[in-house]
Amino acid sequence: MVVGPAHHYGVNVSDIDRSIEFYRDVLGLEVLREEQELSDHHEDLLGVDGTEGTFAVLGGNGFKFELKSISEPSTKNINAMRRPVDIGDDHFCWEVEDIDATYEELTERGVEFLGPPKSVGTVDSRVAYFYDPDGNVLELVEPGS
Repeated sequence: MVVGPAHHYGVNVSDIDRSIEFYRDVLGLEVLREEQELSDHHEDLLGVDGTEGTFAVLGGNGFKFELKSISEPSTKNINAMRRPVDIGDDHFCWEVEDIDATYEELTERGVEFLGPPKSVGTVDSRVAYFYDPDGNVLELVEPGS
């Protein structure tokens, strides 16, 4: 068996309006599905009783990004406790044509980067990691030739 192409990437956020603004206005994704309430069957889907909240879907370049904000039960932000090398979700990556220009533009917009773009010889590319408003790690990559 081989799985099909990627469908979407999901991320839990603390403030869905702030996150929509970041992913739409700063990163340029398009809102594909406006914020709406989670369906009644999300308790079963997530395996957590009493799950309530909202979600929205953004996209760009053929990929969807699902933002989910859980209001019940109470949640915590685990990003402050984990390092980029810890087990679990690590990052999501977008390809860009000019990483230096993108880095400068996003820095001017207030995006916090772990550092400036760096070369990665093992994959002949340049990368830069940055944070979304909740501290989720995201990556930019400029592939080599």
